[in-house]
Amino acid sequence: MAPFNAKPAEMAIMNKVAAKIKELGMYTFVRWNYIFVAPPLCITKGQVDEGLAIISEAILIADGYVY
Repeated sequence: MAPFNAKPAEMAIMNKVAAKIKELGMYTFVRWNYIFVAPPLCITKGQVDEGLAIISEAILIADGYVY
């Protein structure tokens, strides 16, 4: 989705993925091709499942760029 140490011009796909994650209500940090999450220790299984579903949906954006 983005090479290591990517320049801003190389971050187009990851910027779209990050925007989708935020649009779906999850706040996280995106750097290069990494999506960082830091859930609280009191998170429930349902919340974990919801967060993973949001990330899964956002990563689908990158599928459109695979040749």
